[in-house]
Amino acid sequence: MSFDPTRTLDQILKASGMDFETTYSMAALDFAFFSNIIIGRGWAKFHYEQAEFVIQNRYACLVSPRGHFKTSIFSIDYPLWFAWR
Repeated sequence: MSFDPTRTLDQILKASGMDFETTYSMAALDFAFFSNIIIGRGWAKFHYEQAEFVIQNRYACLVSPRGHFKTSIFSIDYPLWFAWR
């Protein structure tokens, strides 16, 4: 799933199922939550494993087939989350 720039705050809060303050706090603490709920990407199980690996290892190298959101998640969403939090 790609980024949808037309998503509103109400849609983001509905997707999170939480109030604004809780959603904001969760997004600041949890990269997976930020990418899935705030950005709006749909993650598979292996994305969670890869994210944990990247966060724990500064010089991580991921090898996944083409079209598995490596660039979208780790070159766009992760730097956005890191700068935003």
